[in-house]
Amino acid sequence: MEAMLAIVSVIASVDVSTAFSHSDDEWHKACPVIITETAIDGPTTPPIKAVAPRYPTKPHFMAEDVVVLAARIDQAGSVFDVRIEHTFVPEFVDGTLEAVRAWRYAPPMLKGKPACLEQDFAIEYRLDPCDPEKPTAGCAPFHPSYPGVR
Repeated sequence: MEAMLAIVSVIASVDVSTAFSHSDDEWHKACPVIITETAIDGPTTPPIKAVAPRYPTKPHFMAEDVVVLAARIDQAGSVFDVRIEHTFVPEFVDGTLEAVRAWRYAPPMLKGKPACLEQDFAIEYRLDPCDPEKPTAGCAPFHPSYPGVR
């Protein structure tokens, strides 16, 4: 009997987003000076410590997507808050949020003074090509990647 492999197709009918866990008032109270960056190809200011997102471990799950998110980094360089702006694959939400919350940045500075950082960027989940005849012979069936972070 042939094993069946479920491949999730990205269809524009399911779009997932999440909210920040802190209010805008809490964010502005904690961070009076805020630098804003938007970079869809990866963080403009890369983290100095990055944790790779975990790929979902559901049996027979294989999918690709680009997860667009927003992160708020406090004056110490810790991730104050993060939210998913867009993904078509809900299974990528938990791993992405968990990883980015563990990232650490150099303390943001603006004109020599401590500041906070708001960043929009994307993390790409893509499938690496595998030899279907030898799926366990050193083949990595998935690889979360995010530019600027290794």
